[in-house]
Amino acid sequence: MGNWRRRIGLGLVAAAILAALAWGFMPQPATVDTAQVTRGPLAVTVDEEGRTRVIDRFVISAPVAGFARRVELDVGDAVGGGGVLARLEPSPSEVLDPRTRAE
Repeated sequence: MGNWRRRIGLGLVAAAILAALAWGFMPQPATVDTAQVTRGPLAVTVDEEGRTRVIDRFVISAPVAGFARRVELDVGDAVGGGGVLARLEPSPSEVLDPRTRAE
């Protein structure tokens, strides 16, 4: 009968060790802050430096010779299809150019 009590005692000690290990390795709950919910404007800013990577390059050309006199856009403006990018002033006519007549 002493052997039987010894087995039960060792079993209880092993169960206690396993229970202590399980309790020790249980994840701790995360500490959170709570606040009252209110309605208002969302004000979130991100102040970080960034670097742009140009993937596609585009060449903008016109079928006529001239000078770009007015650019309608500012740096960073979005460009859509069919929009005016710049105003061109045609170059002086070769027929009226005195240098052409001298040749």
